[in-house]
Amino acid sequence: MRIVGLIIFIVVIASCEKIIDVNIPDSDPQIVIEGKISTDTNVYSVLVSKTVPYNSTSNSYVDNAVVSLTDDLGNTQVLNSVGNGEYQTALFSGQVGRTYTLTVQNEGVVYSNYSSIQSPVQMDSIHTVFIPANTFPGVEEGIYPQIYYTDLVGLGDRYRMIFSRNDTVFNSADDYFLFNDVYDDGLQEVVSLFGKRFKLKPGDKVKVELWKLDEHVYDYYQTLENIISQGFAPTGVPDNPNSTWTNGALGVFNAYSYSVDSLIVQ
Repeated sequence: MRIVGLIIFIVVIASCEKIIDVNIPDSDPQIVIEGKISTDTNVYSVLVSKTVPYNSTSNSYVDNAVVSLTDDLGNTQVLNSVGNGEYQTALFSGQVGRTYTLTVQNEGVVYSNYSSIQSPVQMDSIHTVFIPANTFPGVEEGIYPQIYYTDLVGLGDRYRMIFSRNDTVFNSADDYFLFNDVYDDGLQEVVSLFGKRFKLKPGDKVKVELWKLDEHVYDYYQTLENIISQGFAPTGVPDNPNSTWTNGALGVFNAYSYSVDSLIVQ
């Protein structure tokens, strides 16, 4: 069983004992491209910007790029610029087994990245569990979510879990719930989300998405999680997440399948 919130709590407490001053020098702006598509029929957005100094509060959007999406059958769609660095597809639905390439042309440079849509894994169920007082260090008495899914047989499955409560998506540095099947191939998994911020009350609406990721997208999210966690990132983590964009672009392009489940706490 994966106990996510408790592990995060313990590590955060341990990391609070030392203050680290980091001198972050300014560097030349780099292009940042963030895009995702899934098997859901939707209009998808790609965000294109440039890096700004660490202490800056401004944004540097790129609105004059040419952005296109191509599948491995040669079908191409040029995205429409809608301002503030955002480019949108027409109505689109990704297909399992297809590989998609996102291309951005800007200031004479072509940046490209690819991602393949894996076969989805259906979640088995979402349950709630009552945790009595003093069961786990730092976990208050109360109701908490447990998510069940069964991994597909065959190594190489990688997941990101997205948790929402009352339509609020948990998307902070502590909410990159990443899993693989290295040690539990083909088994049922139970993800227990303990900790104060996951404590539920009757009437709460819980929603969970389980994204199936390809290898290099999983690697990107894993290194990003390490970087934004800072104090407990392992030694040697690079300044930027691992990226497969060509020509030095930053960011990620994620084509993924997913399953979703929800419940209302009784």
